Amino acid sequence: MTIEGSQKKLEKLQKELLSTASVLKVASQRLIGANATKYPIFIAFSKIKIGYGISIIEAEEYNLDWSINLATLEDFIDWQFIPSDRVNFFKETFKNPADFACIFLATEDLGKFIFYPYSKDEA
Repeated sequence: MTIEGSQKKLEKLQKELLSTASVLKVASQRLIGANATKYPIFIAFSKIKIGYGISIIEAEEYNLDWSINLATLEDFIDWQFIPSDRVNFFKETFKNPADFACIFLATEDLGKFIFYPYSKDEA
């Protein structure tokens, strides 16, 4: 995929996050509140199936292009998506989950972390 194609996918995801971010924030807060993790990660995927994490937004159900599953840093380590020698770096760069959603953008040819800022209006 070209950089332009990746950028277009990212822009489409960002538009959908405008309407779904409050769901992500609540899910993140619940996971942290249950002491399950300090590092919630959302897996966003489109037109592919992902068997990782817990489904929280199904694209077909909400007439969206992107589905989103919820996972944790600990899951990503267990799945060997984040090498053990990179865990401390990841933790240092992880943004406050009260202010940002950590999203792993998964496409056919790309796996990339982004941090999406929650609106100040979100619960």
